[in-house]
Amino acid sequence: MDNIPSGKVTFLFTDIQGSTRLAQEDHDGYMISLEKHHEILYEVIDSNNGFVFKIIGDSFCCAFENPRDAVQAAIQSQIRLRTYEWTGPEIKVRMGIHSGDAEFIKNDYAGYVTLSRSQRIMSIAQGGQIIVSQIVHDALLELNIKNISFKDFGIRKLKDIIVPEHIYQIVSPGLIEDFPPLQNVEARQNNLPSSVSKFIGRRNEIKEIKELFSKIRMLSLTGAGGTGKTRLAIQMVSEILDEFENGVWLLELSPVTDPELIIREISTVLNIKEDPGKDLFVTVKEFLKDKTILLLFDNCEHLLEKCSMISSELLSSCPKLKIISTSRISFNIPGESIYRIPPLSMPANIKKETFESLAEYESVKFFLEIAKSINSNFSLTKENIYDVAELCKKLDGIPLAIELAAKRINVLSVDKILVRLDDRFRLLTGGSSTAIPRQKTLKAMIDWSYDLLNENEQILLQRLAIFMGGWSLEAAEEICSDEQIDLYEVLDLMTSLYDKSLITFKVVNDIGRYDILESIKYYALEKLAGRTEDFKKHLIYYLDLSSSQKHKKVGHLEWLNTMETEIDNLRSNINWASENIPEDAVRMVINVYDFWLNKGYLQEGFESMIKIINSFPVSDKKLHADLLIRISRLCYELGKFEELQKFSNQALDLYREINDKEGILKSLNNLALKFYTELDNTSAVKYNEEALALSDEINSKENKADSLYNLSFPVGNLGDFERSIRLKEEALVIAREINNERLKAQALLSLSVTHSRRTGDIKKAAVYSEESLLTSRKIDDRYLISVNLVHLAALKLYYENKNFEEAEYLLLEAHKMSKDWGYNMNLFPIRIHLGVLYTETERFDQAIEIYKEYINEKEKPGGEFFLIDLLAGFGRLYFKKNEFGKAIKLFGFIEMLSKDTKYKAINKALILVDEEKNIIKEKIGEEEFNKCSNEGMEMNLDEAIELCLKNE
Repeated sequence: MDNIPSGKVTFLFTDIQGSTRLAQEDHDGYMISLEKHHEILYEVIDSNNGFVFKIIGDSFCCAFENPRDAVQAAIQSQIRLRTYEWTGPEIKVRMGIHSGDAEFIKNDYAGYVTLSRSQRIMSIAQGGQIIVSQIVHDALLELNIKNISFKDFGIRKLKDIIVPEHIYQIVSPGLIEDFPPLQNVEARQNNLPSSVSKFIGRRNEIKEIKELFSKIRMLSLTGAGGTGKTRLAIQMVSEILDEFENGVWLLELSPVTDPELIIREISTVLNIKEDPGKDLFVTVKEFLKDKTILLLFDNCEHLLEKCSMISSELLSSCPKLKIISTSRISFNIPGESIYRIPPLSMPANIKKETFESLAEYESVKFFLEIAKSINSNFSLTKENIYDVAELCKKLDGIPLAIELAAKRINVLSVDKILVRLDDRFRLLTGGSSTAIPRQKTLKAMIDWSYDLLNENEQILLQRLAIFMGGWSLEAAEEICSDEQIDLYEVLDLMTSLYDKSLITFKVVNDIGRYDILESIKYYALEKLAGRTEDFKKHLIYYLDLSSSQKHKKVGHLEWLNTMETEIDNLRSNINWASENIPEDAVRMVINVYDFWLNKGYLQEGFESMIKIINSFPVSDKKLHADLLIRISRLCYELGKFEELQKFSNQALDLYREINDKEGILKSLNNLALKFYTELDNTSAVKYNEEALALSDEINSKENKADSLYNLSFPVGNLGDFERSIRLKEEALVIAREINNERLKAQALLSLSVTHSRRTGDIKKAAVYSEESLLTSRKIDDRYLISVNLVHLAALKLYYENKNFEEAEYLLLEAHKMSKDWGYNMNLFPIRIHLGVLYTETERFDQAIEIYKEYINEKEKPGGEFFLIDLLAGFGRLYFKKNEFGKAIKLFGFIEMLSKDTKYKAINKALILVDEEKNIIKEKIGEEEFNKCSNEGMEMNLDEAIELCLKNE
């Protein structure tokens, strides 16, 4: 295409619905259909003056000069795709259209806001549907195109998009008009599991619980193990989702053994990250304070004291919060109501019942549902229904016990099950004919199921009970196999255990994962009797899974995802090793460190390592130093600079003692970070230079790239901008060479910032930033994503063609991400930029509020770094408000403060230019101007901040 659209661009994004399934069902036929799909789209897009700039899989990314051409191309494509007589699978394509700012640079478009919104709009459409944004809708209305109308879906919240979008569907002759609901929009947030089985009965209970819960804020659902507390609670809350604007969140506490990790579990489920220097519980309370939200604490009897304390404090601090717990014991806190879950309904006198009446009892219906899932030919008959009813009654109507019994229907008839059950009960109660307590009934059921297993099934169940939070097939095969159980036998044995309802299986993100019912787990662990060798195998496996060798082998992103899935197993192994093999506990936390750092589990990582280092001496000097250096880096991330210096120096001494040069240079780089953040740039350069020399000495490209990158910052702060750029560029070259994606993203971002602020090459800055953001998303590094969003906003806010709307969108997204994930230092520049944006758009009250937020937290790590920009932001605000005396005093103080090399250079975009100074002189006179400026130069920092907050 000769004239590639640029500037204001309309994007058409397309995607084939269900392409993976189509390809799996008929690969050859699908490839024929896919070829025709490409032919149609290329032809239609070209004939409507469009430009296909990228194809990702089967998705087309197309650019047009205007909305008319894009919509006509979409309509014609859909009609041709719909009317074509497919010889292979029929292709249905979803399409989304949006217009916005973008530039075509180096064979791709740069324009994060426009492109991301275009992709999200397409992703909510159904196959055959065309969805457009408000801006496209308005443009088409002005053109008054015949044969095009719209179906209005209203304002919708799109995934990962902060500002909602008004969504419309294109309606035109030849197009399908009616579709299923738009995909993944506006549903209340929740993490409730999807039900795979029919929910039987409990309507009266649900009605009563709903009525009770509407009047209270804390409800405990109590009952014996196996009574279906969790299933009932999930069903009930799923029916009241719409009442909670901020969602319904399930906290599965059965894998959590350490009460101190409950707050961590809450923060993980709610995507809250700790604010460095602030207690995580305080952060959670602040997050929930104004939210209409429901928390469901599930299986928490083993953590009762801590759960009770947390719930009581949350309810006191968060007036719109409601809590439901499922536990065998209530919390016993003020305001709590208790609802005891009854068993499934059972007949009192079976002999007086008819077939029809027995079939209506909940316990009988539940048995039938489970039995039919095992044997589709099973049905209730006049011959077996009385035995079924008797069986349900002897099991006290406990759902788990009934399910375990019903699972035997493929090998035993109902009457045989009933006979065996009777035998087992008498055995456990010493032949007593009295009623059996529910807990003993459930235990009898587990005993009975366990005794039906063969020897290898029993051994495997015991070994599986060690896992916390589930396991993969590969883990089970590696850990649980030995001379008794062959590796290739594990899958068959697990299938048998699954069929007998002793373990569970679910698919999450296309990966199968097994787990074990809580009561079965504790039963099997008792049988295991703490055999050390089984726990050792578990530890050895997870030491290898978390190791640097495995990290390099599978790749960074896959390794991080695996660690997140296995976090409960990693925690349990750290705890077990701490008590049994201490130095392996050190190895484990060293392995998990990269996960904690990259995923933002900073406080957990720090506390885990500190607990270990304070619990026992580490005799291996290398191991000890490796632990110390990682603690020191977490101290930097958490703003604990005194501890950072202490642990870094301790690590440095040990590394020097054993002549570990790589460890020495890492220690030097950590110390340099401390001095750089405290604006002691001379000391930072000294340590970075020494680290850089060592990286050459040991010929380590990765460490050299890291040292070059670190050194570039204090060098730039000392005024040598050309060298600073060269250092970043050299680091980028090495990062690309060794395929270090995180360092590559960091270097690209830093170069983008430098070129935008120092060289003024905004196009080069945009290219660097777009690539950095793409790389950051690829590795799911939330910190780098948030920082890139801030910088892209700065490009929109300060340079060339300003776009305040897009800048605000980017800053709000970055603000939310930084708040949620605890990136506190990133909040300071965000507040500066938002303050400038609100000032320029004359929203002065909002500007003052966001600047006050900065001032209230200025003592936190990173607060001092942007202080000059904060004062300049206030200065510009008062200039815009015509409060010229205050503005000139502040800029006079800034002029004096800028002479101190302790502070970074001011953002040039905030300085008053000569034209603005002349305006002030005309208004107040040159004498008054000079007087105010001199008074500003004589102020101290406290006086300057007081002036900022002074209202006239």
